[in-house]
Amino acid sequence: MPERPTLRRRLTLAILVVASGVLFIAAGLTWLGVRGVARSAADDRLADQSVRLRDLTQDIQDRLGSAVDDGANDRQNRSTTRNAELLRQFIQLARGAQVSDARLVWVDRQGAILQGNEVSRRLVGQLERREPELVELLTLPPGLDEVDLRGDELRRNGFTTGAGNDLAHRADVVAGNDANHALVIVLTGPIDTATQRRVTTTFAIAALIALGLSAGASSWLARRLTRRIDDIDIAASAIAGGDLRARVAVDADAESELASLAGTINRMASDLEAARANERAFLMSISHDLRTPLTSIRGYAEALRDGTLDHSDPTERRRAADIITSEARRLERLVRDLLDLGRLDRREFSLHPIPIDLATLIDDTVRGFTPSAADHSISLTCQPSEPVPMTLDPERVAQIVANLIENALKFANGAVEVAVTTSADAVQIEVTDDGPGVAPDELSRVFERLHTVRSSPGRSVGTGLGLAIVRELALAMHGSVSVDNVMPTGSRFIVRLPR
Repeated sequence: MPERPTLRRRLTLAILVVASGVLFIAAGLTWLGVRGVARSAADDRLADQSVRLRDLTQDIQDRLGSAVDDGANDRQNRSTTRNAELLRQFIQLARGAQVSDARLVWVDRQGAILQGNEVSRRLVGQLERREPELVELLTLPPGLDEVDLRGDELRRNGFTTGAGNDLAHRADVVAGNDANHALVIVLTGPIDTATQRRVTTTFAIAALIALGLSAGASSWLARRLTRRIDDIDIAASAIAGGDLRARVAVDADAESELASLAGTINRMASDLEAARANERAFLMSISHDLRTPLTSIRGYAEALRDGTLDHSDPTERRRAADIITSEARRLERLVRDLLDLGRLDRREFSLHPIPIDLATLIDDTVRGFTPSAADHSISLTCQPSEPVPMTLDPERVAQIVANLIENALKFANGAVEVAVTTSADAVQIEVTDDGPGVAPDELSRVFERLHTVRSSPGRSVGTGLGLAIVRELALAMHGSVSVDNVMPTGSRFIVRLPR
């Protein structure tokens, strides 16, 4: 199986890729911007030169223009010497205007560019033979053709501009557009590529420095993040291995997301540690609750088997049978609690609501605990109540009341009171004892499964299942359960069921 890439490597590469992309886009935009500025500067320079040259050329154009007039003939042409002199004057004007390269061509009404030998034959006649260096003045510069000048647009607007790789050009009509053949000044000039190269070189150096800084920053950030993730992984592995005391250290400067994750893992570890402590307490309690009745059952069963009680008072045999029966019922109730809790977890239990009188049901349940309360010298009373017709599962309601009474008998000093109160939309079952009450830090945990409070020495503490079952049953019937302390001492458990 190929090795998976590490998060540190991925983060570093991702940041570098993003930085490289940003620099590439910035470089392209910068290059285009600098080139645009350089071309704009070249265009402005050619426009300024053209304005000065066009004004100076007007007189020359007036004298040269008739040479290409449709009505002109050889007799009307200027002499070669005269035309050559005029062209030399144009060259002088171009030099005075500091034009690097200036040419003269004509454009007709249809936008066709007239240049080269055709024009020179009509204009200067024998100029090619006698003054060949002046013929170049009447042709387009190298790399520029008629298409670049866009004759139609030139005839219509009076000028055109354009640029190649390193050369900008501009064409301006000197004569009016009404002439059959209009004289055109074509100027070319270099685009400042040196600035582009300098900017490109500077940007490349800055990009390399930025990439180096990005690499360092990304590596530092990746190490910072992955180091904290590694700490979390180590703590999680320790917790998974059974060390529930392991915790993730949360620095003050830690990122909020990682700090939240570390806090969640720490809370999970604390909950697991508390759950394991409750599990140990539960095993100790359940062992005690199982061993005590089993010891009694075994002792009296052996006495009956050995015949020890055969010659005793018959009441002793009945008492032994009663004890065995009571302890067996205690074991049965413990096993039933465990099974009920398992069914509640899996939502496999079912409710069978029928019309009942809730007051009568609670009164009957309270009467069943009167002997147990008397054994502990506790007064167990049920406040009289009017009939409360409800549609509920009587067995589950009785189980709720029985578990609350069992819990109250474990902590009461002398009295337990059960009451039923009604309102328009709900019924409340209240079980109040005069015991030590519930510690403030225990109020939120009394309904947790396996949670026990050992504050009543000499009495059965229980397994921590009864109140958990009460909560689950109340929720299953769309109700709720709560607990609070009453003054001066004692606690009150309240189950609220909707009507």
